[in-house]
Amino acid sequence: MISLILPYWDRQPAADRAMEKLAEHYLGLDLEVIVVDDGNREPFRIPPGYPLDLHVVRLPRKDQPTPQSRAWNAGVRAATGDILALSCVEVLHPAPVLEELAAQLAALGPYGYVLAAAWCPERREWHCRSDVRSWDGFQPGYAGTFLAVLNRDLFDLAGGFDEEYMDGAGYEDRDLVCRLLASGACFMVRDDLVVHHPKTGATIKWPAEGFARNEQIFKRKWPNH
Repeated sequence: MISLILPYWDRQPAADRAMEKLAEHYLGLDLEVIVVDDGNREPFRIPPGYPLDLHVVRLPRKDQPTPQSRAWNAGVRAATGDILALSCVEVLHPAPVLEELAAQLAALGPYGYVLAAAWCPERREWHCRSDVRSWDGFQPGYAGTFLAVLNRDLFDLAGGFDEEYMDGAGYEDRDLVCRLLASGACFMVRDDLVVHHPKTGATIKWPAEGFARNEQIFKRKWPNH
């Protein structure tokens, strides 16, 4: 089974569009969708009559967004599948990609980490592709979690997401990449399997000081990056 884990924070219209595309493409696939409502004052609403196996994990209420480390970790704990698909709730699947990503993971073996290419339509730029450098200090193709599949055992070996980043902004995805690489992960981006990562109606404004705090944590932990 594939467990698709989607953190959610105040993005209901964007989530509704994404849920429609998932239902369009994945009926009949051995898939569970886990939406982790990360403490919203207005809880995530499941679309009426939704046809996929969808579960909602609700975390304690909070008043502002924080990095998604805790939400992804909570989603993994709730998941029942051996294959984890880490993504964002607003990511759109214009075509089915999960089954082929899982097949590629099986071919790579237990240390595989397979990403779909991710295109941002508003900015007309790739957020993830094999020839795109996601962050300074990383080789092209070492992206985070717009849509990535891996075996649960590798996630556990890497220690999941580091929740030390919860009081700032960003860098939790870069940290996961470093943890996976340190655990022996084999990265692959499938440029032919594309999802869309729209920004309209889904952008969270993070404070600059939050990025500065988490950058300090990241540089302390990973000085070579």
